[in-house]
Amino acid sequence: MGKRIKIFLYLIVINLYYSLISIATKTTSKYEIGSFRFIVGYGVVIAMLFVYALFWQQVLKRVPLSTAFMFKGSSIIFILLISFFIFNETVTIFNIMGCIIIGAGISLMFKVE
Repeated sequence: MGKRIKIFLYLIVINLYYSLISIATKTTSKYEIGSFRFIVGYGVVIAMLFVYALFWQQVLKRVPLSTAFMFKGSSIIFILLISFFIFNETVTIFNIMGCIIIGAGISLMFKVE
């Protein structure tokens, strides 16, 4: 597998992981503030963000910031999918159009780099 493809997959996976932090955050928000479950959930979110920060630093060692940061938009796509399939939230045509634009922008910039 080519180096560019490995970088692409690594960036997608790390942004998928970042999207999972949104699930943990939303789940934690359902609990009463100060309750045991809220405190544990909050701790899990902080730990997940710490792990994400470590991986993000590894990305920045290997990839220019402009390339790495353009993939942050992929987390919006993942969050939309997670919201729809797990939390049964409504997805509008504008959400879909936004995801298409984000995906097109990422693929276009990835070809240019």
